[in-house]
Amino acid sequence: MKSVVIFVFLAVAGVSALNKNAVVYEKLAAKHDPLLRNKFSLLDNAVAGKPDNKTNVKGYPLFKQCDPRWGGNQLGGCGGTTICDAGCAMSSVTMFIAGRGYNGNPGTLNSWLNSNGGYADGCDIYWADVDKLGYSTCMGAEDATYDEICSGVSAGHGVIINVRSGTHWVLVTGCAGNNVFYVNDPGFSTNTYSYSDVSHQIVYH
Repeated sequence: MKSVVIFVFLAVAGVSALNKNAVVYEKLAAKHDPLLRNKFSLLDNAVAGKPDNKTNVKGYPLFKQCDPRWGGNQLGGCGGTTICDAGCAMSSVTMFIAGRGYNGNPGTLNSWLNSNGGYADGCDIYWADVDKLGYSTCMGAEDATYDEICSGVSAGHGVIINVRSGTHWVLVTGCAGNNVFYVNDPGFSTNTYSYSDVSHQIVYH
């Protein structure tokens, strides 16, 4: 049986972020919000160079979901929805397994997931399905403390956290102390979030 899926949906006024019948994606909102649109600037679209060893203890590559090389590709089987629109969870998983040797990017992982039953309801990732590639073992959703997450990241575990009031997924890359995480954020020009920002956690060993 497929693993439990945490659906990656974005909230709009009066609509729950987890209501899959009323999904409005962040990129679409950006069309009407100049400040949000600026966060998706092409300045953010390039894959970063050598990771900062202080903030990224395992050297995970930074992939941006709106990178023009794959951002316009359809996400899973959801017609009209692109990786740029709603590919933060899949892009975060890609960064983790790429740090373990996966020679791919969000575009190639999206294609693989789509061809191998890796999406539920079209474009909601089955977290454990990437384990078939041989780079990870999904432990599922956890409710770890800040210190437990930091210990796990230091040990090489992948921790993908849900932030921005449940609307966005990022990969934890290190810990700054004082309940602050360093992250690779596939959608925003942000490299830190606080433990208090975290709604859900997905853990890989």
